[in-house]
Amino acid sequence: MTPEQAVALGERWYDHGWLDAAVEYWQRVISMVCDPGLMVSAWDGIARVAARRGRWDEALAAFDQALAVLPSRADSEWTMRLAMHQALVWAQQGQTDSAYRQLWALAQQARTFTSPELRARIGLNLAAVQIDYEYYAQAIATLHSVATDWTPEDQMRYRYFWATNLGVCHVALRQWDEATQYLDLALSVATTEDRAVPVLVERAILAFHRGDTAGSVAEAQRALRIMWRHWLAIEPDELARLSTVLARIAEAFGESFLARRFEDMAQTLYGQLGRWQAWHRMRSIEDPSFLRRFPAKDSAMIDELRRAVQWLETLFALDIVWPQASYITEVRNHAAQAIAARLQWPTVRRNDLASACRLADVGLTAIDPLARDHPRRSPAAWQQYRQHPWLSCQLLAPLGLDARVLETIAHHHEQPDGQGFPEGRTAPDIPESAAIYAVADVYAQGTLTEGHTATWSRMQDLAGSQLDARWVGVLLEIFASVNSEG
Repeated sequence: MTPEQAVALGERWYDHGWLDAAVEYWQRVISMVCDPGLMVSAWDGIARVAARRGRWDEALAAFDQALAVLPSRADSEWTMRLAMHQALVWAQQGQTDSAYRQLWALAQQARTFTSPELRARIGLNLAAVQIDYEYYAQAIATLHSVATDWTPEDQMRYRYFWATNLGVCHVALRQWDEATQYLDLALSVATTEDRAVPVLVERAILAFHRGDTAGSVAEAQRALRIMWRHWLAIEPDELARLSTVLARIAEAFGESFLARRFEDMAQTLYGQLGRWQAWHRMRSIEDPSFLRRFPAKDSAMIDELRRAVQWLETLFALDIVWPQASYITEVRNHAAQAIAARLQWPTVRRNDLASACRLADVGLTAIDPLARDHPRRSPAAWQQYRQHPWLSCQLLAPLGLDARVLETIAHHHEQPDGQGFPEGRTAPDIPESAAIYAVADVYAQGTLTEGHTATWSRMQDLAGSQLDARWVGVLLEIFASVNSEG
């Protein structure tokens, strides 16, 4: 395989979401010590994967390597694009000053040396950092500058982010009419339902600032309804902002303890993200002058708030006690969804599978950490570990999940040969969704330590015994189709 082919295959696997396979191809390019341009592409790809997974130190090291091997004759736009990515990683690491200075310098260079598309991206990212700094007037100027020369394609691609950030700035500056104008625009151009959530949260904040508690509750209810349908697609920072708004609503209903639970959830999420400036801005809506209490409680809304806070606490409990949980969940769900899509499962069934992929291991929070991390260390540890599917179902029962989700969770450790747990079922008696989950889980757990190739080789050996051969075969078809493209 030539370096050019390896770079192209890496991009192809990356585009399909198989990030560990993509990284292996790019690592192969680097080991060939080939053309510097190809090595830059490989390092850039590795950095993008690390950034997508929140591994900021790894991402920064890879971007630094890409810049180090960049040929001196390289196109200036290529250099600027890498420098922009580097700045965004700095921002995520908390090096906001460095990120701001680099993006500001890039924005000045971009006026003459880059394409409109890169100018738009640099400007939008600079504005986001300015908002974190609470430089709202400067962010507004930056965003309007972005719109002066973007192409129709860029306008379609970025208008949602542009309008949302303008709405955020005008809310912060108490410019209600302008805020309403841009948030309405953002809502109208949101291409998917889950993208409406950040806009609805900002509209709820706007309503609170204007003393319209009822209006804020209405916007938050709309956001909650979308969250129940699309919670896997909603980013942690968006859930943090929603939690803060829901805390204010609980306070308005006189539910102080419930409000504190939402506050704790928001603080935990912002802390995990290192977004303390955003946390400070969101807490500004606690000003008592903006809070109007309802004369009577809405029992249905309070019940929904209780369900929401329990859902959020459950959702992130495993991430807190088990750092690898986010990675495993992401890869597991991607593999399971790829199989379900190949089988042309309906949306509702795929959503149930996604919920199981995210929540099945919640029971691990209720067992000894040594048993969780080393279940085979002793008979007692193994006995504890075997209980976690049942514990997950017990912890999730109050959330009102569909019975199919709980069935998948209850049986996700069963094996076709009858050697699984908790019931020792054989292939005919294992629910399809649980068997698909098991295949996806072995892939996710394996790639965490072994990478794509070694894991996939081992999975084929396990087909028919530990794993259902039908679903391993479907995964084989998926991988073959990715390799054969182009």
